Amino acid sequence: MVYTGDILYALYGATSGEVGIAQLQGAINQAILAIKPDDGYDSQFIMQWLRGQKQKIVDKYLQGGQGNLSGALVKNLLVKFPIYKEQQQIGIFFGNLDNLITLHQRKLKHLQEQKIGLLQKMFPKEGANVPEVRFPEFTDPWEQRKLGELLDFSNGFNGGQELYGRGIRFISVMDILNNKFITYDVILGSVNLDPTNKSNERFLVRYGDIVFQRSSENVEDAGKSNVYMDKEKPAAFGGFVIRGKKIAVYEPIFMKYVLDGQFVRNQIMSVAQGAQHINVGQEALRNILVNLPKADEQKSIGSFFLEIDNLITLHQRKLEHLQEQKKALLQQMFI
Repeated sequence: MVYTGDILYALYGATSGEVGIAQLQGAINQAILAIKPDDGYDSQFIMQWLRGQKQKIVDKYLQGGQGNLSGALVKNLLVKFPIYKEQQQIGIFFGNLDNLITLHQRKLKHLQEQKIGLLQKMFPKEGANVPEVRFPEFTDPWEQRKLGELLDFSNGFNGGQELYGRGIRFISVMDILNNKFITYDVILGSVNLDPTNKSNERFLVRYGDIVFQRSSENVEDAGKSNVYMDKEKPAAFGGFVIRGKKIAVYEPIFMKYVLDGQFVRNQIMSVAQGAQHINVGQEALRNILVNLPKADEQKSIGSFFLEIDNLITLHQRKLEHLQEQKKALLQQMFI
């Protein structure tokens, strides 16, 4: 049996070294060690010390992630304690910091869930020509188009190893997956390709063009896409990328959210093919259907979701900053 305030320490498996404070009375099995501090020793202080030492303990006693921790091992850990009052103050300080981190985690999760719900409601469902939720100034029905009417598709550049590492920025699959939108400065790779040579135009991406992941290891990532938003410089794109060159009028930011929506993702996943590697080709992409409102509504919806994304990013940064602060303080406030 454990009681409220007891320290719970995970001994087995992937959670080895995780630690927390019991919030209710209950029973535990052999995978969890209960630590009941004697008088003069603060639970929060010990719990935070164990949390700060987790990686060192795991690295020392679980080489390569194999094996389990044990009660005997934990009993022999050496901890330096200040006087009880200072233990309490340190424990309260880190407890408040934990509460602040939890608050930001909840805010972030709430925003992410709100975005998912609005993406479902602000785009028409299959068979409908208007969305469930809409800005009041817009009433016209949406138009259904094939991507082949909006984009001209082509495969990317493949060259010898000596061409890479210098020259024009070169979009890879990782640039598609790791960025909200793609601009020239966020692209990681480069290739020695002359953008002024007209024969290289088929390998260039310009403002408003869409880039798609051609091959993936699972169907969930098949055909993932991103939008090139740099108005100043073109970039090149690689052989595992398909470019959709913009040939019709649409708002690029809006198009990013359309392509991320479930209606389009379901279509792309249904036409993806392969066993070990899941592939999506140009012909399949040409026949993907998208629902488009008029330009003003596209702009309003794109701006609305961009604002939500910026807010999510702000909370993610605040959360990461707090977590880094706590990590540093755990090192500085314990001996």
